[in-house]
Amino acid sequence: MKYFLIKNGKITSPDGIRVADVLMFNDTILCIDRDITAPTASTVVYDAQNNFLLPALIDVNNTCAQEPDGKLEQSNRTNILSGYTTVLYPIQPNETEDFIENTDRQNTPKLNYGIHFLEERYRLGSLNKMQHLTYEKGIPSMLVAYPLPHELKFERLEMLAEFAAANQTDIVFDLAKPTDETETAYLKQLNELTEMLRQKKCRATFLNVRYEEELAAIENLALTNDTGCEIRYVADGDLQHEDKLHHFTAQHFCNVLKKHKWTFAGACTLSTLNTGHNQQPPLEADIQFIRRNSIALISNIFAQNGLTFADVIDAISTRVAKRFGLSPEKGNICIGASADIVVYNNTEVENIYLDPSGERRKTIALKGKIEAVIMNNSLVLDDKLHETDLHGNYCYRRLT
Repeated sequence: MKYFLIKNGKITSPDGIRVADVLMFNDTILCIDRDITAPTASTVVYDAQNNFLLPALIDVNNTCAQEPDGKLEQSNRTNILSGYTTVLYPIQPNETEDFIENTDRQNTPKLNYGIHFLEERYRLGSLNKMQHLTYEKGIPSMLVAYPLPHELKFERLEMLAEFAAANQTDIVFDLAKPTDETETAYLKQLNELTEMLRQKKCRATFLNVRYEEELAAIENLALTNDTGCEIRYVADGDLQHEDKLHHFTAQHFCNVLKKHKWTFAGACTLSTLNTGHNQQPPLEADIQFIRRNSIALISNIFAQNGLTFADVIDAISTRVAKRFGLSPEKGNICIGASADIVVYNNTEVENIYLDPSGERRKTIALKGKIEAVIMNNSLVLDDKLHETDLHGNYCYRRLT
C-alpha cells in the first residue's frame, strides 16, 4: 500500500490537455489537481517536468501466452518500452478457466491482462462456456482467425454470430494478409462474411485492417451494425515518405479514423526493407524499432493531416479501452482509473537506428520519446526497465 505522486504533467485526453498533478494509491488514481502535496513522507514523487501524461496503451491481441517463456518475456519487455501495460490474450475454451485460476501455468503475466475466447476450432458446448465466462469472468469477445481455419466452417461461424447477437458479445476477427494467389477469394469471402454479420445483426470488430478493399467491406457493415475496426500501420522500410507509411494514403488513413471513431492498431509491422533493387524481409530489430516508436511515428502522421496530439491518444488508447470493455479503468487518466500512465516528451528529437548492428543500418530522426512508464502505481521504466516491478492484474472486461 503506497502513494505515488506525479508532479507537473500535461494530462492528455480527447477533451484536450491540462496541466495538473496526479496522485495514485494502490493501483488507482485517487486525485487530479494543481499543486498536490505528498500525503505521507514515504510517497514516491516523480517530476514529469511538463511532459505529457498519456493513458498507457493496450495490446488487443497478444499471442505470446501460448509461446515459450522466452518469447513471452521478450514481448513483456517490448510492450513496456512501447508504452503498453495491458494485453489481451486469446485462450482456447478448455484452457480459459484454468488460465484465470492459475496464471503460473502461463508464466504469470507481468503485464495487466484480459482474455479473448479463442475459436480456432469449434467444440461442442463451447458457446455455453462462453456465455458463463462472459458474465462471470469478464470475457465478452470471441476471437476468430481470418481467413477462417479449416476446422471452422462458415456454417459454424453463423452459429457464433447468432450467439453473439443474442448475448451482446463481440466476434473479433484477426485479419491475416492473403497471398497474391488467394487475394480474390479472400475478398469474396470477406464480403460474404460482412453480409452474414449484417443479417444476424452481430457486433463485430476487425483487427489489422490494412487494405482499401478490406476497409470498404467493413465500412459498409458499419452502416447497419455496431462495428469496430483497428487499422494496421504497415511502414515501408525506408520511412522517408509519408505516403509510403501504409497501404492507404496518409490523408485517407486519418480521415477514416476521424469519420468512424475507429482505433489505431500501432506501428508494429514493416512491409520490406529496400536495398537497391532487392527487397528483404524485416528483421526482428527493425520490427522492435517500429513498435517502440509507434507513438512518435503516428503523432507525426496525424499532425501532418490536421489532427491533434489529443486525437492521437484518443485513437490509440481511449477508444481501444472502450471498444474492448476496459473503460473507464483503462484508456483514461481520471479519478478511479488504473494507475497506468506514460510520461511522453513530445518535443525531443532522437536519432533512432534501424538494425544498428547490420549492413542494413538506417538512421531515422524522430520527434517524441517515452520518458517513463508507470504501471500499477510503480515506476517500471525511466532511464532503464525495472523488470522486477512488473506485476500484472487480471482485467475484468464488461459487456459494452
